Amino acid sequence: MIGLLDALGAGVTRWSIGQRVGVGWYGGSFGICNPCREGDFISCETGQIPGITRVGGHADYMTAPAQALASVPENLSSAKAEPG
Repeated sequence: MIGLLDALGAGVTRWSIGQRVGVGWYGGSFGICNPCREGDFISCETGQIPGITRVGGHADYMTAPAQALASVPENLSSAKAEPG
């Protein structure tokens, strides 16, 4: 999913309101299960998957953890930025 940041959570400093970002199938991790503690965040036992465990790509708005965001350049079309 690609969109513009509408709001930021407390303590989020890397991103800015209005910045264009994307979120892929990896929607974040909680950081407390065994895979997370071993640095294997993709295998998080309670992974946050957009469209499955949280509102996903067909929504007008969604929330995502800051660590799940990726910056999307303004000159890159959404169609080309999204995975095929």
